[in-house]
Amino acid sequence: MSQLSENAIAHLDAAQAQELVRVMELQAFWENLRETVGQKDLPTSHLKDRQKSYEAYRSRLAAYTTKYRTFPLPELTQNSPKWVAQWFRVVKAILQRTNQVAGNELPVHLMLKAHRLADRIAVRLKKSPLEAFTPPTTWEAAVLQLDALIVGSGEQVQQQPSPVEATQPDATVRTAA
Repeated sequence: MSQLSENAIAHLDAAQAQELVRVMELQAFWENLRETVGQKDLPTSHLKDRQKSYEAYRSRLAAYTTKYRTFPLPELTQNSPKWVAQWFRVVKAILQRTNQVAGNELPVHLMLKAHRLADRIAVRLKKSPLEAFTPPTTWEAAVLQLDALIVGSGEQVQQQPSPVEATQPDATVRTAA
């Protein structure tokens, strides 16, 4: 699977970006539930919840890939802080596209997954772990949290043009001197 870029995300329509966030949110929910595997004495209901969450993710992913065959989910490569920061940037770009659609629910599980990954990077870099995760209350807060995670992973935050700016032709005219 190819790695998506922020520029590719800028060309998504809002409906596709919204569907992509839904798939990623379900994937993150399932992965966050899997994180409890090492805990002992989990009730059977927890296993059933994990199974249901995986089935919901798998079903939504199948529908997404049928509709958008040429546009995969962002691939998460966890082998370096640079690649995790790139994934954060792509998620940020998707959230910025989705923010334009009224009625979207905030992707709390996706943000929790991002925080878990940032904590792992902090351990690898021998840095202090992040503060406890606080779910964002607005889309702007989610984007700001991703900016903080990018910086925390040792990378620079790159300001991207707004989706409208990204699709506008360059208006500068160059003349020969």
